[in-house]
Amino acid sequence: MDDDLIELRFGLYDDRFEHCERRIKELEDARDEKAEANESRLGRQMNWAMLSLFVIEVVIGGVEIWMMFRHA
Repeated sequence: MDDDLIELRFGLYDDRFEHCERRIKELEDARDEKAEANESRLGRQMNWAMLSLFVIEVVIGGVEIWMMFRHA
């Protein structure tokens, strides 16, 4: 009888560990999905920032050329 109780306890602990394992895996997956979404958003922001800087550079270059020909 004592061995049966020990086996039942081990079974119970195994079930609890499996449950905790599944929960941890779900939480890690959710965290990874959130991190991917944040990286994607950051990437888009960086692309827009680079595009904005390029447009500003083109505008400044155009103004410089216009001023150079106007004063020539």
